[in-house]
Amino acid sequence: MASLNKTSKSWGVAFFAVVTVLAIFHFNKSLNIPDILSIQFTDNWQHFKEAVSGYSLERLNKNAYLDFVFMFLYSVLFVLSIKVMAQSMGFKVHKLFYLLCIIPGAFDLVENFSFLHFVNDLDIERNFIFYYWSVRIKWFFVIAFFLINLTIVFYYGLFIIGKAYNFFFGKSNGKNR
Repeated sequence: MASLNKTSKSWGVAFFAVVTVLAIFHFNKSLNIPDILSIQFTDNWQHFKEAVSGYSLERLNKNAYLDFVFMFLYSVLFVLSIKVMAQSMGFKVHKLFYLLCIIPGAFDLVENFSFLHFVNDLDIERNFIFYYWSVRIKWFFVIAFFLINLTIVFYYGLFIIGKAYNFFFGKSNGKNR
């Protein structure tokens, strides 16, 4: 149980770090790109060029550089999520399974390097297919891990609500408050 508590605390720190970077993406106007998903899911080179044309090169680059930090943080979060689930359910996860946790980050690296290469020279058409598929494969895995993390957040949310309820309304040392 002590191992689960340590892993859960680490997961909480990683979750907080991921949420913090998401907040920076959202609230920092110098790097916020409100339609980043529509840019990521463009279906060809021409649509990509049109989608990024409304943003300054500096803003696009800043967003991509912060995304490198973000992908590291969410990869750590995904590894810890698998550990929390395995320890909570009392089973061991094969070490190769942890490789699945870094697949989204690996495809995000390909996406980010392609993105930076593209936006820094929009005059030359690139091999867009690598960008196209790296985005889609990344999101396939991210959605799965999102659901795992949603389950963990729900569980700990109920746990915290239960603790708060017991603190305020429960019995303490066998006596009523």
